[in-house]
Amino acid sequence: MSKVTDEALNFYVNCVKPNGEVVVHKYHKLLDVLIERNNSATKVMALFDCCDKIKAGELVDGEACNMKGFTFQRVA
Repeated sequence: MSKVTDEALNFYVNCVKPNGEVVVHKYHKLLDVLIERNNSATKVMALFDCCDKIKAGELVDGEACNMKGFTFQRVA
């Protein structure tokens, strides 16, 4: 897979795991996981919606993008 060079995707995301642990990932790394988990036609629209909300800085419930128990929010 090629490196993501788009500056719009070069930010960090707080990922809260179901156990409450917070980890920070680069957005493009999280995006790879979300795409892998939501690669069917029925899930693509939810994936786009979740990704748009993460990029906008909103708190996203992972259940909508097949990551039940996780939450995601862009690091300001």
